[in-house]
Amino acid sequence: MAKLGILVSDLKALRAARREDPVDVVVLQTTLINPPRATGARSLAEQIKRAHPQAEIVPYVWHYVSHGPRDGLRELGSRNLPGAPEAFGQLQATPEVEAAWTTSLQCARNLGATRMVLRTPPSLTPGARDRARFETWLEGPLKQSGMGLVWEPEGLWEPPQIASLCKKHGIEAMAPAFYVTGRTREESLFASWLRVDAGGALHRMTPAHAEGLLFTLEDRPDGADKTIIFAGARGHGNLRQYRRSAEAEGL
Repeated sequence: MAKLGILVSDLKALRAARREDPVDVVVLQTTLINPPRATGARSLAEQIKRAHPQAEIVPYVWHYVSHGPRDGLRELGSRNLPGAPEAFGQLQATPEVEAAWTTSLQCARNLGATRMVLRTPPSLTPGARDRARFETWLEGPLKQSGMGLVWEPEGLWEPPQIASLCKKHGIEAMAPAFYVTGRTREESLFASWLRVDAGGALHRMTPAHAEGLLFTLEDRPDGADKTIIFAGARGHGNLRQYRRSAEAEGL
């Protein structure tokens, strides 16, 4: 049986939680924009545990580590660090990125997290320079931290390239559960984490959507378990619908 989780991009989403919800993981997208300071992080962890006592908390890495000034996230946050904008993001080996990573790590540890999600923007390409930079970061700052990692690549990365890096460095990948422009069925098969986004036809998960997702899990080539993360305001409701469909299939 796949693990089930909720992606929180707005803390109001936790109001829809029920203690009986089968939530194994709470992914905090809020930390991509504004990681809370120590007291705030511990308070947030307590809030999550009240809603989902058994859930693992997995925060996003702060965008100052991964996203450069032209990647569109800097303007969304209220927390910042001193330094030239060009010195941040892209997993650069700069004091500015190191400071952002330290902040992100402190937040994760105060949340009680043992792994994080790293979203890389389209500007971090699979070309030789960026791939080398990424691998240096994986083998350096990430490995030294002892944190596990779920990688959410955007842009030109192809499934075989993502799978190769994940295997080589012992990380996992996250991909959309349903196929969208630029994403393929092949990608959803190899990714360990599947993200069910809300919006459009998927605002409310139907039994047909749940059945399609179950078929995707059955087709998993290596038989490994997946983690399915439900995003958006309907996240909890969609998770419950999926769970009902899985139980109806005896899973």
